[in-house]
Amino acid sequence: YLGVGYSDGVILSYECSYNGKNSSDRKFSNISRSEAEKIAEDFIKKINPTICENIEIKSEGKTDLTGNSHYFYLNRYHNGIPVLGEGGHISISKDNGQVRYFSLEYDTQITFENNDNIIDVETAKTEYAKKISPELYYAYHYDYEKKDVKVFPEYMSQDRNIVIDAATGEKYYYSDTTVKQESATLKANGAADAGFSKAELDEISEIDGLISSETAENIAREKKNIDIEKRYVLDNFTLSSDYMDSAKYLFNLRFSDKSKDKTEFIRVNVDAKDGTIMSFNKPGDYSAKNQNKENEKKIAENALQEFTNNKYKNLEYKEDEQIGNVTYVRKENGIEVLGQQASFFFDGNDKLVSYNLTYTDSLTFPSIENVLSVEEAVKKVAEDIDLTLFYAVDYENKNAKQVYGFFEDGDVLSFVIDPFTGKRIDYAGEEVIGDTLISYSDIEGHYAEDKFLKLAEYGIGFADGAVRICPLIPDMAVQIIDIV
Repeated sequence: YLGVGYSDGVILSYECSYNGKNSSDRKFSNISRSEAEKIAEDFIKKINPTICENIEIKSEGKTDLTGNSHYFYLNRYHNGIPVLGEGGHISISKDNGQVRYFSLEYDTQITFENNDNIIDVETAKTEYAKKISPELYYAYHYDYEKKDVKVFPEYMSQDRNIVIDAATGEKYYYSDTTVKQESATLKANGAADAGFSKAELDEISEIDGLISSETAENIAREKKNIDIEKRYVLDNFTLSSDYMDSAKYLFNLRFSDKSKDKTEFIRVNVDAKDGTIMSFNKPGDYSAKNQNKENEKKIAENALQEFTNNKYKNLEYKEDEQIGNVTYVRKENGIEVLGQQASFFFDGNDKLVSYNLTYTDSLTFPSIENVLSVEEAVKKVAEDIDLTLFYAVDYENKNAKQVYGFFEDGDVLSFVIDPFTGKRIDYAGEEVIGDTLISYSDIEGHYAEDKFLKLAEYGIGFADGAVRICPLIPDMAVQIIDIV
């Protein structure tokens, strides 16, 4: 098959069936990464000759041993400046050099502001450090291989979509789907498994302390803030476990009303040990606009007490002017735990129609004694940040402004730092270190030079760039760790 998409004279997507070998048929690729990059460059020139000069091709890091394609980022530039949200990806077969997939975001209607009187990057760094307003949070990351949760504190900007206006040095806010927040906000309760078999259910029923499905149904029906009318019948339920807390089980109940032309559902998740309502959702009327924030807060406060029986006393109301939702966040040691919260959503008549509580009891929170002060954190940011000048696009008005921020592979990264060291950290709480590709320093003229270059593509080599296998020095010592 072959699929092509285009708009305003620009081809934006291309995909075709693969005619090469499966990855299990070979060990190393027939097409090197540099050859694949040249194929990608020629392909873009051929299909989009009028804009190809504005597209930069960048490797996505070292080559994957198991995959059957080379992958590249595509970044759009205007007058040598990258454009946020405009770019894509392209993949090239390692086996035969075939272009397998191409996708590009490229809006030809954007008007770019060109301002020669912009602040320099050092001034931008100073202004950014002053205005990011870092706040201390707890974040967490689940390691699927180790089946373990790591909880860690981090400093993160309260203004997560902040960049610096290159013309004025002031904050500039934007909303863009490409923004990456480098923090762990996993929703434990929303990622339970698909349920158990009958044999597993029989075994689980023997676990002390679990309520029955009948009890779970009664609990759900008793809650006034859910308001399950008699016409709704329980037609399905499952029992599932929480992947982050193996001791936690949830009844997933589905009630249906088939009396209308279109079947309506109410779904409720109940903690199978203590009967806490963990989530629910039901139909609502969104056509009306009879909403009041103070009224929503009162309903949410009452519902939280009814659903949890005041079990979670460390959930605090979070100020938010947005109509239609109310949020309570979990706090430990006085700071917010990202992703652990109770969220309430209302329809146009301020009727509570959806609720979700994400709260993992098994999390252990490290001490936050001796963390850097906010002032010290800001100073670290000013010393270590590396800002990039790029265009931020206002798609509604079709214009782009020059701004400074953390720009990488077509995306902007929010600034997150270790509160003890001041170093940038990623979503898992690990220090951010660039993906350094292997290069060899002593293979020029070697009969196997092309083989060593192929090894380098896969990240195979020594940190100092030496091969250490030289035919002129046959007795050169090679340690076991070098071979491994």
